[in-house]
Amino acid sequence: MEGRFVSLVFLLALVAAAPASAAEDDGFCRNGAFPTENADFDLAVIKGQGRAYLLSDMDGCPNTSLQCRKSAWSQVVPGDRVVIGRAKGDYVCAYFPKRGGGTAGWVDKARIRQLAANSSPPPSSWIGGWSDEGDPTVQISGRGNDLRIAGRAYWPGPKPQKGWPSGRPHSGRINGKLTVVGNRANYDDEVCKIDFVLLADLLIASDNDMCGGMNVHFTAVYRRVRA
Repeated sequence: MEGRFVSLVFLLALVAAAPASAAEDDGFCRNGAFPTENADFDLAVIKGQGRAYLLSDMDGCPNTSLQCRKSAWSQVVPGDRVVIGRAKGDYVCAYFPKRGGGTAGWVDKARIRQLAANSSPPPSSWIGGWSDEGDPTVQISGRGNDLRIAGRAYWPGPKPQKGWPSGRPHSGRINGKLTVVGNRANYDDEVCKIDFVLLADLLIASDNDMCGGMNVHFTAVYRRVRA
């Protein structure tokens, strides 16, 4: 009986400790998950002297140790523009958009200078083509507050490759009204739902995982596509 009592006390202690652990580990800071943070995204630039690291979100990170410095390409320099999300202690989750694919990681708050963002851009600011390295892509059109969005997304990619189980990519398509409020917007066709945030020439999108075939997502940080 005494052994059972001790076991029960130990189990209850573990249950009580779980929320505290979850609070300390407030999630990922990485490429694919960045748009899903549900954070108040803002633009910022890197300040200070020398390179700054986009630190890993693995156990024990972020900190200044070598193990948290993901690799040589996970670096930014003064003047680089980033999108910032939520904070964790002395660090902020940042996404560095660049050709060939962006990179996300934790950056020391002391290296961040936040930029003034337009929270109520004119509707025309949304209009045009947007892409995350060619997949997914969306096109926004219309006039005034009457905007529409159309787009395609694929997995693993838009062009079939040898070795894929089906031989063909999975795909998803959106086409309908875009409801805009300030610098935020929503697409909802009763199945697929996507939230958007417009920051200058960047468009952050997060979907509900119901916008196409297996592993197909419109979740991404899009850059404007020039005509």
